Amino acid sequence: MRTRRMMSGLMLGLIAFAVDFGHAANYSGNVTIRPMSPTALWSCTLQPKDTAAFSVTVIHTESGYRLKSGPTAQITGQDVLWTGGPTTFHVVNESPEVASTVAKVTCVWEPYGGGPGPGPRPPDIYGEATGTAQLKVGHIEWSLMPTIQAVDNAINWDVKLVNDYGALVSGMTVNFTLSAVNVSPAASWTIQPEGGPGPALSGTVSSSGGSRGNLKVNYTYFGKAKSSTSGQITFVEVESLLPDVGQEIDDGDGDPDTKTFVVDISINAGDVVTVTATPNPSVDESDLPDCWTLTGGIGSSKLERTIDRTTPSGPNVLTCTCGTSEKITTVWVVHCTYTAYADKTVLSEYEIGHGWWRFGIEPANATTLIQPPNVRIWANQEAGYFPKTAGSPHGPGKLVMGDQGHAPTSQHTWNIPFILIDNGLTFCRDLAASPGIYDLYYNNCCDQVIASSCTCGVNIPGDKDTPTKLHDYLSGL
Repeated sequence: MRTRRMMSGLMLGLIAFAVDFGHAANYSGNVTIRPMSPTALWSCTLQPKDTAAFSVTVIHTESGYRLKSGPTAQITGQDVLWTGGPTTFHVVNESPEVASTVAKVTCVWEPYGGGPGPGPRPPDIYGEATGTAQLKVGHIEWSLMPTIQAVDNAINWDVKLVNDYGALVSGMTVNFTLSAVNVSPAASWTIQPEGGPGPALSGTVSSSGGSRGNLKVNYTYFGKAKSSTSGQITFVEVESLLPDVGQEIDDGDGDPDTKTFVVDISINAGDVVTVTATPNPSVDESDLPDCWTLTGGIGSSKLERTIDRTTPSGPNVLTCTCGTSEKITTVWVVHCTYTAYADKTVLSEYEIGHGWWRFGIEPANATTLIQPPNVRIWANQEAGYFPKTAGSPHGPGKLVMGDQGHAPTSQHTWNIPFILIDNGLTFCRDLAASPGIYDLYYNNCCDQVIASSCTCGVNIPGDKDTPTKLHDYLSGL
C-alpha cells in the first residue's frame, strides 16, 4: 500500500496542461501554463465576452502503466461555459467583465504488461491538476484617422480581429457588418464598404452634416454574435458666424450663409464688436480640423475676432470655412446723426431767419445699407422747407436739398440709431414729393424741423417754431 500511495502521489505531479489565457493569467496548483500557438492567445479590450482555448497534455506516465481514461476537463466559474474535448477545450466567457475560471483536469492510469511481479493486480492510479485563470480573449481593434473631420470629408477606419499579441486571428471565417450608432445631431453617414470578410477590413465614413457618433461592427465569433463599438468620431461644420451686438439687415443675395450686420458706434473707449464662429457640433478650438479657418477682424483665434466699435468702419468681412461648409459675415460700424440748424438773422418782414436739418451716416459708403434705396439721396444732405415763391408768407411749399442760403447762428447734433435713420430719410422723400402749403405762422421751416426731429427720436419741443426760439433752444443744449 505504501508503494501504491507513493506511486499515486508521484502521478499527481506528472500531469500538466497548457492553458491559453494570455499574459494576465493567474494560476495555482500543479499546473504548467504555456501558449498553444501564436494565434491562440487572445485578449478583449472592447468586448470581453469572448472565447479562449486551452489544451491538456499528459507529460509523463510511470513505467508499467498506461492511460486508461482522460484527460477529462471540468470547467467551473461564474458565467463560464465550456465545449470541446478530449484534449482541446473552448471556454466561453458570457460575462460583460473578464471572468475567473477554474479548470480541473483528471486522468486514470491502469497497470499493464511489464508491471509489478506476481500477486494481486495493482489498483488504477488517479491523477489531477487544477489551475485558475482570468479569461482574456480575442478582441476588435479600431483605427480611426482622423477622429475629427470636416463635413463631406472622409474619416478612414480600420477594424481588425486580433489576439493578445496584436496578430490577426486566423483559422476561422469572420464577416464584418458596419453601421453608424449614437449619431447626434441627426445626419446621414455614408460608410464604404458597409461590410466584408475579416479578420481585417478598411474603409471610409463621411457625413452630410455636423454630427458625432460611433461606428459599430457586428460579427460572429465561435458561433456567437458579437459586436464592437469604435471610439467617438466627429464631423464638423460651421454652424454660425455672428456678432454679439448689432442689427441684421437683408443683404439681398438670398443666401443664408452670408449675413450683414449694422452696429451703432459706441462712445465708450475700448468697446469692440466680438464676432464668434460656432462649430457644429461644439468642439474646443484645439480640436478643430486642420481645414478650419477664420479670416477678417482683429485677432488670430479660429473661433473669435473683434472689430473696433468706437470708429465708423465697413465693410468688415469675416469668413469662416471648414471643408465645404462656409459662413461669410459683414459687419458695419456706423455713426448716424441728426443735426438741427437755426439762423435767427432777420432780413425783412417776411424773411425772419431759417431753420433746417440734416440726417448723416458714416462711413459715407454705408448709405448703401439704407432701405429703401430711393431715400438714400437725402442722407448726408442738408434739407429745409421754404415757400415756393420766395418771401411769400402763405402758399405752396417746397423742400430744398443742399445749400440753404443761410449760415447757422446755432446748431446741435444728436446720435441716433441706425434703425431710425430710414424713418427720417423717408420723411424727407415724402415731404419733397408732397410739400403742402407753407405758412409763415402755422407751417413754416421750423415746424418742419420739429416734425423731422420726431421721426428719429430727438423730439424738439413743439413751441420752438420760430428761428429765434429754435436758435435759443439749440444754443442751450
